[in-house]
Amino acid sequence: METEAVVLAAGEGKRMRPVSDTVPKELIPILGRPFIHYVLARLAEAEVRDIVIVSSEWKLPMIKELGTQGLDIRLSYAVQREPLGPAHALLQAKQFLRGESMLVYYGDNVAEDNVPLQVARSMREAEGVDSVIALRRVEDTSRYGIARFDGDRIVEIVEKPRVGTEPSRMAAMGVYAMRTESFFRSVRGVTFEYGKEQFPPQYVLKAGGRAKGLNYPGNWVDMGKPVDMLRASALLARERVSCLVLDADTTLFAQGDGGRVGGPRLVPELARAINAFASSNALEELFVAAESRAEAAQAVLRAAGLHVDVLRAPLGPNRYGELARRYRPAQVLVVGGDYARDLLGPARLGMHVLLVTQPEDLRFLASVTFGDKG
Repeated sequence: METEAVVLAAGEGKRMRPVSDTVPKELIPILGRPFIHYVLARLAEAEVRDIVIVSSEWKLPMIKELGTQGLDIRLSYAVQREPLGPAHALLQAKQFLRGESMLVYYGDNVAEDNVPLQVARSMREAEGVDSVIALRRVEDTSRYGIARFDGDRIVEIVEKPRVGTEPSRMAAMGVYAMRTESFFRSVRGVTFEYGKEQFPPQYVLKAGGRAKGLNYPGNWVDMGKPVDMLRASALLARERVSCLVLDADTTLFAQGDGGRVGGPRLVPELARAINAFASSNALEELFVAAESRAEAAQAVLRAAGLHVDVLRAPLGPNRYGELARRYRPAQVLVVGGDYARDLLGPARLGMHVLLVTQPEDLRFLASVTFGDKG
């Protein structure tokens, strides 16, 4: 029987705020495509054809509108009306599941390799096992479910242990397979409470089931914070692009002493970020657009040793349409805070959007070179 999969996309995305206030994190554009596209594409590559997407009432209509996105898959949809955790979300998909096992993939993480394919294969080959869980070593165990082992067998998944109490450093990645009947039997009669949810295979383990880990050593992004949009872009970059850095709200250049002493100066993190872009093998050309004072911005950049062209960005709601018409940039680094305009606007025009909202984002950009994996 063909492998069935459930994509969990009902999370509130609190740590992604303010971006996720208006855009579900599963639909945030990464390199021109909604993030969930990469999740579904991984499953299609793993030859999974039947996929159930479980989401909340407010997000599901937007996810439905995307459809299969040209992938050779069949989609069903289920609603989780209350945020009671992933095990409760899986119960909403029960009516669509007919196979002996199900592959579960969280809709907000992706790896550079096809981890769902590896997990599905391991589940088919395993004997006497009720669950296979993809694991990856992490330093910050407080963000994840952490595996406790007895030898090479997983005996417990401890949710977000405090530093110093973690049973290991092997985190559940949000990709796992379970025997369908084993899981639904293990949650029979369970009362789910907000904030007290457990990792679904943990219910199987508590009911006497057996689980094994699949250790993944590669790069992985869990879309937990806004800076993870940039990490995902770096992970998924596969081709050389032109890049335009847009100062959407005049934060590129800090004013010295109220603008009276020394004039505008380039924010140091941004100088390093632009330099990383300019020296990247992934970029064919780089532009910086400023809403005003383009000449001053050019001088500041050159004083910082950055020889890039500064363009005068058009003002108004159609700014991205004008930029696309004039310069045809494929990739846009936006420093701004109007997410409907500065994130979704350029994405609709086919631009690859990297949204910068805080210094942490710039520090990350300054430390990476896009395209090395291409």
